[in-house]
Amino acid sequence: MNYRADIDGLRAVAVVPVLLFHAGIGGFRGGYVGVDVFFVISGFVITGSLLNDIAKGRFSIARFYERRARRILPALLTVILLAGAAASGIFLPPYIEEYGQSATAALLFISNIYIWLDSGYFAQAAQMRPLLHTWSLGVEEQFYLVMPLAFYVVFRFLRRRWLPVFGAIAGLSLALSIVGASKAPTASFFLLPTRAWELLFGALLAFGGLEAPRAWFANLLSLAGIIAIGVAIGSFDANTPYPGANALFPCLGAVALIYAGTDPRTYVARLLSGSVPVAIGKISYSLYLVHWPLIVFARYQNYGELTAAMKVSLVVTSFGLAALSWRLIEQPFRSRDRGVSGRTAFFTGVAAAAAVAITAQTAILTRGYAGRYPDFDYTALAPAENQWRPGRCFLMSSDSVARWAGDDCLLGVGSGPALLWGDSLAAHYMPGVVAEAAKLRSSVLAYTMAACPPVFTEFRHGSQHCAEFNANVIRVIDRYRIKQVIMSAAWQAHPDISEADIAAVIASFNRRGIRVFVIGQSPLFALEPYLIYYRARSISNERTEYWRSLVAPGFNRALKDGIQDAAVIDPIAAMCDGDLCPIRENGEMLYFDPTHFSVAGSLQAVQRYFPLRRDAPVYGALQRAMAADRVRVN
Repeated sequence: MNYRADIDGLRAVAVVPVLLFHAGIGGFRGGYVGVDVFFVISGFVITGSLLNDIAKGRFSIARFYERRARRILPALLTVILLAGAAASGIFLPPYIEEYGQSATAALLFISNIYIWLDSGYFAQAAQMRPLLHTWSLGVEEQFYLVMPLAFYVVFRFLRRRWLPVFGAIAGLSLALSIVGASKAPTASFFLLPTRAWELLFGALLAFGGLEAPRAWFANLLSLAGIIAIGVAIGSFDANTPYPGANALFPCLGAVALIYAGTDPRTYVARLLSGSVPVAIGKISYSLYLVHWPLIVFARYQNYGELTAAMKVSLVVTSFGLAALSWRLIEQPFRSRDRGVSGRTAFFTGVAAAAAVAITAQTAILTRGYAGRYPDFDYTALAPAENQWRPGRCFLMSSDSVARWAGDDCLLGVGSGPALLWGDSLAAHYMPGVVAEAAKLRSSVLAYTMAACPPVFTEFRHGSQHCAEFNANVIRVIDRYRIKQVIMSAAWQAHPDISEADIAAVIASFNRRGIRVFVIGQSPLFALEPYLIYYRARSISNERTEYWRSLVAPGFNRALKDGIQDAAVIDPIAAMCDGDLCPIRENGEMLYFDPTHFSVAGSLQAVQRYFPLRRDAPVYGALQRAMAADRVRVN
């Protein structure tokens, strides 16, 4: 293929939003869509290169993979090794052990599968994984594992049918992505079947061999393309269902820019071909690789938060290291003619891969070099009786409603039952409810599903199973003759759910003669509390028992002010001193992770503010409010 400077410029359009999004720079909440732009570019460039080889009669699978290895492996293996050294020096054992697992997955190009099975891109725990970003390399390399031969077969034997063949595959992949965005959002985000269409959009452009459009149309098309990408970057966020139909914005935007750029005279093509965008585009791969580990280590050292000065310095440092990586690592290995010979490249690659494998497995087998931290308590991380963890009373968002256990989810021995309805921040009260059952006014029926706040209205990141789960609550209420409902959720994680949405649920319950309690947002932390506890000792030789919650000031107060016909409970007021909240008491961690109570924390929360306790102030307050006719129950 002939070199196109505008495509290097488009790489800059892809990588800079990703960098700024990860650094937490305002205005780039949807910067993650830059990866989709990369996928389209990759599909176009690699397919064009393959077609060029086929047309010249020099197509070779071995040659193709040698070029891919020269392009991908040197910088990747260098970053994995250097980041591994940094992780081993500053991380606590669980983080080092996880790094070994991530490095192994990255080496095998299955990071996307590993992260899908273990957490998710936007999950709090994932934000401390220095190799989280290698998931996209997994998608690409899995795609290129099978597609070169498929391209060759279609081009050689079905050349006139390339559009129906690859168009059908792309259409099927897009359809899966759209369905998956609601039914299985995490799998849809990470796995090749729901991402392949993005690479195929670029491939179809290359297959088409389209002539340059007329100048007026090219200018209009390129303007539409840059607007589509900009809209996604500026308006999408972690709650946007993705990829699915929303990924069409950056992908079609990239397609439009690549196609329009075949006429280099267009305004946008000339802009993208400028010296600065092209320079950034050339180092974009190294920039993508180096920036995220830097951000993770900085967050770790600063307890999960970055100051404005730190954000700026991280961006500048990322560019500097990327330029060095491009010059000293990428360039020498790119070409066998002007750089490192095939023999040298092979043995260097094998040695580097072996070093990654050995260090990764050592980290795993030693449980993160646990011997360096003899007083580190692994039992604080995973209390044995975390009954709110996945099961038949706390369903995952991909589970069918039919999996809910019904009678087996009745907790306690009192009259009732009352219904505990919500997501994992409802389920994490279950151990405390069981422990305090004798002190509650009624038994409790647990009806909870991950990532499903208890509302009837749609919200942006809700799955189809979640909608079915919440709609089914009426049948549960009728079946068990529920007269009291306790609603709890990660309210702050769903800014698109308003007090009016919650009030609508409460009103429907009040009309049925049901008393409603709403538990507000419980404490949230930037890092795992156990890490805060142990990290503080390494810095000041003191273990921190309290830490600042991330719950927005006044969030629960605003929730209480916006809801009149139910008792609203503020966990922050009950558990914390201002925004400082205990993370450990009486030798036990109160949190399992940055969001959820441990067994000990659940017990403390139920003792302090759970509404059904006989001595809970909120229960008496609701009775007085009803007597004053503030809460109308027919």
